[in-house]
Amino acid sequence: MVTGLRPRWVPLPRYDVTDCAGPPLTSRTRTAVDCLAALDFEEALDLYAWLTTHQVVSRAQVQAQTRSRLGRHGTPQLIRILHLTRTGAVSAAEYRVHELLRMACLTGWRA
Repeated sequence: MVTGLRPRWVPLPRYDVTDCAGPPLTSRTRTAVDCLAALDFEEALDLYAWLTTHQVVSRAQVQAQTRSRLGRHGTPQLIRILHLTRTGAVSAAEYRVHELLRMACLTGWRA
């Protein structure tokens, strides 16, 4: 038996559910955003980097999903991820580099 898992029942809009000749599954975007909301922050930020660079989900999709789940579990983390990646950084390391460049008053660079 797997320990540490807690099921959550949340009513989902139809566009968040996919039928694959079996039980209904959450859509790719919904599953990705749920993982971003549930993982430890550093892992979630690394996952965000992978998801966006591999074009599994876009920043706009994460923003839309975040708006639709305000007040739910994990939303503060999604907001934090979106805040940290607003300058184009898509990982914890890139965010730190951007902060160092800003603190050094270096301008003219792009993410």
